[in-house]
Amino acid sequence: MSHTHGRCPALYFRSDIRLPDQFTFSCRQCGSCCRNIGIQLSPLDVWYLARELGISTGEFLIRHTRLLLESEGAFWINVFLSGALDGPCSFLTGQLCGIYTVRPGTCRLHPIGSYMGLVEAENGPVPFWGYVQRVSPLCCGWEPGTGEPSSVREYIVKQGAEERLAVHLSYADYLNRLYWEYDVPDDRATCVDLVNRLFNLDRVSDQYMKEVSEDLQADFGIRSVPPDFLKRLRIAQATLQVRFPRKVRRQW
Repeated sequence: MSHTHGRCPALYFRSDIRLPDQFTFSCRQCGSCCRNIGIQLSPLDVWYLARELGISTGEFLIRHTRLLLESEGAFWINVFLSGALDGPCSFLTGQLCGIYTVRPGTCRLHPIGSYMGLVEAENGPVPFWGYVQRVSPLCCGWEPGTGEPSSVREYIVKQGAEERLAVHLSYADYLNRLYWEYDVPDDRATCVDLVNRLFNLDRVSDQYMKEVSEDLQADFGIRSVPPDFLKRLRIAQATLQVRFPRKVRRQW
């Protein structure tokens, strides 16, 4: 859930880190992690941010995001906060976050970065999350003696990132299956339409909502994910798949 996009030489990934591994970090509110870095968004991030700002998900996508494709250095399709890619995040007020209570999963995890890997399985590649330490000489949070030791797992819970990771992994898994099982064109127009359908969930008609299971939260094992969001995402995924023909599964 993080991406440097080649514009932040001061930020680098030091090493892989596992959920039980301990690290010590204390945020000093310097704002260095809010500049010149790709803050990747999930549909749930967009959902929360749009509601915090009192606008629709469609308007949020237009005003505050940028789509990057694989040909532009991303993994197939990625949606980022637009301002932070080339300067300070547009929601940065002084050195502090103006949307802290609903900040994206990428921001919650800092200084831990996450990435999606693929492992071979009988029915095609299966995604998994890996974690890395994100280090910058501009950030003093890594200085010796700062903060209390914490495992990655404990830090995820402390930062309220559990639901963001669960939804993001589910979304990544869906994109992966869509890519491998269906003949999806990779031109920009198709990708823009795909993102609009999966991220602009306010466009989902209410008439379909009653046909979706009431207990979708159980799919993620986290009850804090808004049921209305989950229903709309499930409908968007189902209607999107029928747009593309199935193809012979690619050899991994």
